[in-house]
Amino acid sequence: MIQRFPTGLTGMTQQTGRKVVAHIGEWRNTSPYERNSSNGFVDRGTHTLPTSHSFWRELMGKAQRWGLLVMKQDHINENIQGYQDNVTVLADWLAAQSQGSYDNGIPIMYCMDQPWFLTNALQLPLDGHPDREVITRASGDYLPGDNVRQWAVGQTSIFSWAISVFPYKDTFYSNTSESNMQEGCPFYGFREKYPMTHAIAATLSAGPVTISDGPGSTNKTMVMQTCRADGTLLKPDRPAMAIERTWDRKAFSDPGGPAGEVWTTHVSIPDCQGLKPHTWHYVFANVLTEDFDLSQSDLHQLANETLVAWEYDTTHAIKLNSSALLTLKAGEDYGAVRLWRLSPIMTSGFSIIGETNKFVGVAKQRFACFSHDAVGIKASMIGAPDEVVSITMADESQRLRTVQCTLSSDGKAELSISVASGGVQCQ
Repeated sequence: MIQRFPTGLTGMTQQTGRKVVAHIGEWRNTSPYERNSSNGFVDRGTHTLPTSHSFWRELMGKAQRWGLLVMKQDHINENIQGYQDNVTVLADWLAAQSQGSYDNGIPIMYCMDQPWFLTNALQLPLDGHPDREVITRASGDYLPGDNVRQWAVGQTSIFSWAISVFPYKDTFYSNTSESNMQEGCPFYGFREKYPMTHAIAATLSAGPVTISDGPGSTNKTMVMQTCRADGTLLKPDRPAMAIERTWDRKAFSDPGGPAGEVWTTHVSIPDCQGLKPHTWHYVFANVLTEDFDLSQSDLHQLANETLVAWEYDTTHAIKLNSSALLTLKAGEDYGAVRLWRLSPIMTSGFSIIGETNKFVGVAKQRFACFSHDAVGIKASMIGAPDEVVSITMADESQRLRTVQCTLSSDGKAELSISVASGGVQCQ
C-alpha cells in the first residue's frame, strides 16, 4: 500500500485531481475493525458483517475526505452466506451501509447480488435520500474466455430496469494490445479482440462505463465515443433491452425471433416550444447467425412514422416508412456489431442524425431541446466549455452533411439550420 500510494489515497487524489471508484469485497473476521464491539460486527465462519450506523458514518466520512466518488459493494453472494438463523442482520448491514454512504454523497454499485437483495435495497427508508439511484451489475465478470459473451446485458437489464435499478456492464480493455505479462494472473497473455463491442454495450446500458486498461494504455479515441469532452456520458433514456421477439424464439422456438442479440432503446428530446418531444431510436444487434428483419413494432418506444436510418461508421442513410423492415445482418463472431440510429423527419424534410463519432449521438446530455418548422430546425446544445461538436444531418434525399459547432465558455450554443439556403449558424 505504501509503495503504491506513498502519499496515501488523499495524496493520490489531490495530485491527479481525480476521485476514485473503489471496490469493497467480503468482510473477514480478522479485520481490525471487528475488534471494536461498538462497530456491530456479526460473525459467521471466517466472514463478518458490520451493522453499526456509527461505524459506517465514520468509515464513509473518511472515504469522502480522501476522494471516494462511488463505492462498489462486490461479492454480495458470499457476504450473505451463513445467516439463515438471523432474520435482521442482512437488512441491518444494508441499511447502515447505505445510510452512511449516501449521507456522505457516495452512491453504491452492487455486484453479485440477487433479486431479493435489490428489492430490499430499493425499500430502505433512508433518512434524507428518498430519490437515490440504485445500481447493479448486469453482467458476469470480465475474464478471459467469458469476454466473448460477457457484454450481452440486453436481457438481464430487463429485470433491473423493471424495478427501477440502473444496470451496468463490468469493466473491459479498451484496446487490442493491452496484455498482462504477470505469470499466474488470469489475464496472463490475454488480449481483447473486440473492445468496440464492449464499449457500445456498456454505453447502451445507461449505467456507468468502466475500463480496466493499465496506465497509458487506454484507447482514448474509442473511449471518447462514449462521452462529451468533459467526460459526461452520452446515454440513452433507458437501458437497451432485448426485443420481445427474443423470447418467442427462446421459449417457443419461433423462427420469427432473432437468432442472436437484438436490443433497442431510445432518447426523447423535449421540444423548445413545448410541443411533442422528438424521439431517436437505437438498435443494437450482435452474434446473429442469420439476418433478422426488424420492424417498428419491435421498438420498445413504439413508433408509427417514417424514420431515417443510419448505421454506425457508414456514410449513407436510408428512409424507412412505418411498414418497412430494417435488415440486421448476421456476423461471424461477437465483433460484428450492428448499431443503427433511427431519426425522426422534421417538418422541413430534414433529419438530425447527430454526432456520428459518438455511440449515442443524440442524447439529453448534448441537446436540451429541438424545434422545427417548414423553413428550418433549431436546437439548444450543451456540453463542455469551448467543446467542438460535429453534427450530421440528412436532407430530403438522405444526403448527409456535417457541420461543426463550437460551444461557448459556459458550454452552450444555439444551432440554427435554414433549409432553403442550407445555411447553418451556431452561436
